[in-house]
Amino acid sequence: MGRCVENRCRQRWPNNAPPGLSPDIVKKANGALNTALKDLSVVKSIVDRGDEPGGGTPEQFATLTRTHYKMWGDVVKANNITAD
Repeated sequence: MGRCVENRCRQRWPNNAPPGLSPDIVKKANGALNTALKDLSVVKSIVDRGDEPGGGTPEQFATLTRTHYKMWGDVVKANNITAD
C-alpha cells in the first residue's frame, strides 16, 4: 500500500467497497478510477501530496491487500505490537 524511500513514505490509497457489492458497480467504479488516473492533473495532485497513484483491476487490488495483510501481520506478531 505504500513504500518508503530515503525515510519518506508514499502511500497508495485503495478504493474499498463492502463485500458482496454488485460486480457491475465494482466494474463501473474501477473503470472510473482508472480513467481518472489517466488525467495528468489528477496524477500530479496525488504525487504532490506524497501519495502514489495506483490503478489496476479489482483482482490485483485483492492480491495486494492479501499480501500486505500477511506482511504487516507478521511484523505485528514478530514485534509483539498491541493496540492500547
